[in-house]
Parts: sequence; C-alpha cells; structure tokens
Amino acid sequence: MSARCVMAAVIVGALFVGTSSTEAQRRRGGGGYGLSGWSPGGILMGMGQFNQLSSRAAINYQQAYSMSLDNHLKYEQTYFEMRRQNASERASLAAMRPHYTPEQYAADNLGRLPNRLSLGEWDPGLGVFTWPPVLGGDEFAADRTRIETLFGARDADPSQAGLGTDNYRQIRRAVTMMSDHLHSRIDQMSPDEYIPASKFLKSLEYEGRFAPGAQLASAK
Repeated sequence: MSARCVMAAVIVGALFVGTSSTEAQRRRGGGGYGLSGWSPGGILMGMGQFNQLSSRAAINYQQAYSMSLDNHLKYEQTYFEMRRQNASERASLAAMRPHYTPEQYAADNLGRLPNRLSLGEWDPGLGVFTWPPVLGGDEFAADRTRIETLFGARDADPSQAGLGTDNYRQIRRAVTMMSDHLHSRIDQMSPDEYIPASKFLKSLEYEGRFAPGAQLASAK
C-alpha cells in the first residue's frame, strides 16, 4: 500500500480510536507503537475503515454512473421516438393532400388570374374606357390620360404590344401608379367603391399583356 493510503488510513483510524485509549496504553506500557505514537491496532482499524469507505464511494459512483447512462439512453430513445412519430404524422398529412396533375395545376393558376376587360369596360375598336365612378374624378385625370395614351400606342402598333414589350411594361407602371393613388384615398371611400375600382385596375394591367387582335375582350 502506498504511503498516501497509509496516511489516509491513519487519519481515519484516529477518528475511530479515542485519544484516551491511546494514553491508557501508553501508561500501561502496552506494545510497541507505530507511526507518531499510534498503535498497530489503530492503524489497522483505520486502514479497514478507509477500505470500507473507499468501497462505498466506488459503489456509489458506479451506481450514479449507471443511472446517468440509463437516463441518457432513455433520453435518446424518447428523442428518436418523437422524431419517428412526427415523420409518421407528416407522411399521413401528405398522403391526405390532393395530388394535382400538371393540368390541374395549370387550371388552378389560371383561375387566380384577373379577368380581362369586358366590352362594357373597354371598347377596343374606339379605344374608349368606361372608368368606374371612383376613378372618373378629376384627381385621377392624369392617370387616365397616361393609360389611355399607352393603349392608343398599343393599338397603333400591335407588333410592339403585349407581354414582354416596352409598351406592356409602361402600362404596368402606369396602372401601378394609379393603384397607389387609389389606395392613398382609401379612407375617403366605402368598400363598395374601392373594391370594384381595384379589380378594374387589375383587369386593366392584365389586358395590357395581350396584343390587339390576339383575343377580343369578352362581354359580360
């Protein structure tokens, strides 16, 4: 046993062997004494107590370590079980969703597009718009003139009109400016006035995508 263990044993032994007993042995001239006046019996007792406490500490450490491993294992099992359940739920939800064909996707996207202007809203032959009452006021006069001029240029040169052309981009900018102007006055009108005017402008911008003669606006 190392000197450190012996010293630890001596210290522990001192806790369990009373000083009075040691003094009594000295007075009686008891057997020889070991380290620093301690009796061999005290040293042996201390070594025994030290070994016993060391064994208990080792057992407690092993139990704590085992519990830590068990808790970690349970945590990992719970984590992966929750991931498995979530993945299963996502797969179930995905299976419940409708699976669109390319044709259905195309039809769905087409259904979200604005309507083209009707003959009652725009006469392509005369180039005359029937503006909603809200957009017919003097405050929108400059917006109306700009858009009517662009549609006139569109009709004059159909080859330079429609989606992808500079004419369409200018129409789109002009309609956006008019929409912003309309939105800035939203607190001055009722929903029954604002909503039809907003829809008209969306149809107006959509109409600018088509070159004259490609498809006539439909009547309503």
